[in-house]
Amino acid sequence: MTMNQLVTDLNELILFLAYRNIDELSKESLEKECGKKQIKTLVLAGNGLPYTSKVVANSYHKGLVENIILTGGIGHTTDLLRELMGQHPTYQRIDSANKSEAELFQEMLIHYESIPADDIFIETRSTNGGENAIEALRLIKNVMEVPKEILLVQDPTMQRRADACFRKHFAKTKTKVINYAPFIPLVEMRGANLVFKKNVVSNQWDISRFISLVMGEFPRLADTREGYGPNGQNFHAYVTIPDSVETAYRRIKERYPSLGRK
Repeated sequence: MTMNQLVTDLNELILFLAYRNIDELSKESLEKECGKKQIKTLVLAGNGLPYTSKVVANSYHKGLVENIILTGGIGHTTDLLRELMGQHPTYQRIDSANKSEAELFQEMLIHYESIPADDIFIETRSTNGGENAIEALRLIKNVMEVPKEILLVQDPTMQRRADACFRKHFAKTKTKVINYAPFIPLVEMRGANLVFKKNVVSNQWDISRFISLVMGEFPRLADTREGYGPNGQNFHAYVTIPDSVETAYRRIKERYPSLGRK
């Protein structure tokens, strides 16, 4: 496998995982997707990227959503979130010790992104993607009428899986899940090095860790006995994986068999 082929295949996987139903955060894009310029609720699923708070804030301040649900207790991405907050020019002022992901994002949004506290609702029990969806629905039912649509934001490497989890658990409410991956972390060759493209928020991961995260998503998305789909552990709804994406994944896996999320 050449490095150019690796770049092409990785970007194929990334474009699939960083799922978006709308091209941009605008009333025009939202109206095109669901017939409305504003919907009731945005859900930020627990993750380790402080940057996702900016996307949430932009959605709120642009008038795309009325309120915000934050999900996430203390899970496998909490340490990363605390680490990256400590490197952030403003979020580093937040004391992150012993706080859940939802509590940390709540502080970012209220104190540094000018979101009214009354428009934010949090749950701090969930520790994985399936629980994010379950607890988000439980919280919504407790504080408001279940919305007809939600805008869902997650780490771009996990956006596709988050969509599948929320589709499964919101199926009975017939809530439409509108996905917006916060950014698309494409890669390129720069000299002899594989790097993030310059327009990407690239300080979220080192490149080796990032590739392992991307590769580790596909065994989880698969509808196999070992996967998380309906014929496996049944954590999420069925995910259709296009042939071109499957081929790209297999080509990388054959060349780098040890890659994958631990």
